[in-house]
Amino acid sequence: MGRERRPRGRPSLAPDARLVHRRVVAGKWRHHNRQRLGDDMPEIPPLSGSPGRRKQSASGAAWKRSLLERGAIARQPCPPPYAARRRPCLPQNPGVTLSPLTQWVGPGSPASFTMSVTNTDTTCLAATFHLNATGPSGWSAALGSTSLTLNPGETGSTGLTVTSPLDAAAAFYPVAVTATNGADASYTGAAEATVAIVAALTLDLSVQTSPEAVTLTAMVRVQGIPAAGVNVSLIIWKPRGSSHTKATVTTDAGGTARYTLPFKKNDPAGTYQVEASTEVNGLAGSATTSFTWP
Repeated sequence: MGRERRPRGRPSLAPDARLVHRRVVAGKWRHHNRQRLGDDMPEIPPLSGSPGRRKQSASGAAWKRSLLERGAIARQPCPPPYAARRRPCLPQNPGVTLSPLTQWVGPGSPASFTMSVTNTDTTCLAATFHLNATGPSGWSAALGSTSLTLNPGETGSTGLTVTSPLDAAAAFYPVAVTATNGADASYTGAAEATVAIVAALTLDLSVQTSPEAVTLTAMVRVQGIPAAGVNVSLIIWKPRGSSHTKATVTTDAGGTARYTLPFKKNDPAGTYQVEASTEVNGLAGSATTSFTWP
């Protein structure tokens, strides 16, 4: 007679035996976790339903999930969402600048500026800033945009055009701009610039020579006051008008601009002619001079 073959796999249990098996596993789990949960370890209610129809895994993860669903153990509180753990918003006054600091124009001519706003907040969301510009009485001040929405640390800009009346007297006039946080008007930034109304512009030109080079000095005055940041164009004609040199220089804070022209051995000797010209918002000025080399 041959040997009787046994069926492979886990031996099947009778319904009552399976119920006893689950209770034994539950008791082992309860004993294992008593040290962690203390004496308050709740009693595990019996499983409902027919043991033959309901299959319950004895693995730790599946068994714990079953206990959570039946309320046998308490759920652990979940951590708060990210938004609840963010640092509180601390608004700051916005940074405001207006450039250039001075614009020279004639009466009735528009003066153009650039207004820049920086959101200096660090932990807040994007903010909308309301912009405003004011000039002297009777003047017009038009902003390219009346509001800017900026993220923390972001900078935005818009144009500003200021126009004086045709009969405005020659003088310096202030222009002011403000940026106010739309969510809280107590956070405001401001800046100022100057519009110089002029009726006359003068350009003076002088020459200083040496064996190696020549230095040209241009002085620009508006209403008798030195004008800074003004471009001066120069044209230097060589003797007999054979060729010329062009250059552009900018006046410093004292209204002075200088240009140095070095001489070469093959440069022709004779009289050189110099022409200078400039323009400040519709006001033009020019000057000429000459020098001899060598």
